Amino acid sequence: MKTSSYTTWQEDCRNAVVQEAAEEARKGKSSFSSTWERALIDNDLGFCIADEENLTETFLLEPQVGRRILGRAWSAPTRKKLFQWKKTTSPCCPWCEGREESWVHIQLACKEFELMIALAHNRVMETIKGCLTESWKKKSVEQESWWQTPINSMTGLGLTAPEHGNLIPDGLCYFRGSNRIVLVEIARTSEFTGEGSSLANLKAKFQEKEQKYAALRAEMTSRSDNTEVIQATFIAGVRGSIMEREWTTNFRNLLMDEDMIDRAMTKIVIQLLEVQHMLWTSRRRGDTTNREQA
Repeated sequence: MKTSSYTTWQEDCRNAVVQEAAEEARKGKSSFSSTWERALIDNDLGFCIADEENLTETFLLEPQVGRRILGRAWSAPTRKKLFQWKKTTSPCCPWCEGREESWVHIQLACKEFELMIALAHNRVMETIKGCLTESWKKKSVEQESWWQTPINSMTGLGLTAPEHGNLIPDGLCYFRGSNRIVLVEIARTSEFTGEGSSLANLKAKFQEKEQKYAALRAEMTSRSDNTEVIQATFIAGVRGSIMEREWTTNFRNLLMDEDMIDRAMTKIVIQLLEVQHMLWTSRRRGDTTNREQA
């Protein structure tokens, strides 16, 4: 399956069918329109369906993606939602017995699509890696980096960690000139769990990842000579939210050019949206192409 670009996806939303359905949804306000549902699904836009008084096309037709609102306003026509809206007889995932097909289940937990979920993670990681590499080249930053490699297998690092060196962070960057080692960890998570807010849940995942590598950081610090060992943890919600302040700090710790930080975050948010779109449309079509490539 070829995943359409965000630009093409935006253009899809401009067609007359979607606009007509949007007008029907606008008249109905919080009611769920079958025409609106059909138009969105036909255009692979289902996961951005309007919730309550929020109108999807208002968001989609804006020229820039608003990073701060992505995790709050939108509901997808998953089986769980369709069951709540009395449009299907079961809320359950067709592949995972007894598990509701929620947006979080689709993006993070479905066993049938676990390789594609891993692929989504890796595509986000590669985008972050690409932005860093571009910046380092521009600034002539001397560094060595390893990606998805056990610490004790990082040839050239000159440092082992007997107790915790079997851990595999998403990345590790060594800046010899700055005497700094930065562990890089990337995770997608749910913005909403129970009564928690978007920011609270992203922070909880952030703390979980920081704690996971705390002993490794301490061991590497104790075995290194005057080298600072820190962690850059990139947490993103499955609806596209990011912790913007923490991401900015991460990029600075990774010696990214200050002028590139905002552009890098925008590029990564677009990639987050595209992997959501990939998982949603492939699942709906029963597509196996990306699963085999993961």
